[in-house]
Amino acid sequence: MGGVKGAFSNFQYSAPIQPGSSGGPIITHTGEVSGVVTSTLNQNYILATTGTTAQNINFGVANRYVRKFLDNNRIHYSSGKPAKDFSAATQDAVNYTVQVICYK
Repeated sequence: MGGVKGAFSNFQYSAPIQPGSSGGPIITHTGEVSGVVTSTLNQNYILATTGTTAQNINFGVANRYVRKFLDNNRIHYSSGKPAKDFSAATQDAVNYTVQVICYK
């Protein structure tokens, strides 16, 4: 697991994302947050350099770094038990996903 150029704080995943997804949670099938969306592969660059495109090559910040960020900024969060099935995990994710805005 690693991000661009082996960045340890990031990981690559293949679930589709849309413009504006950055900052959104990456959720496992049991509803656990595995990370936060940060970026996607630049399709124009890949097409120009290789003559082909790649689908769903995306990157996220690993959850241990998200927790560290929240702890360092005294932002409260809680952890629960994994959901019993995918449907419950989906509903849980909708209920616990909130926007966090940071100002300096």
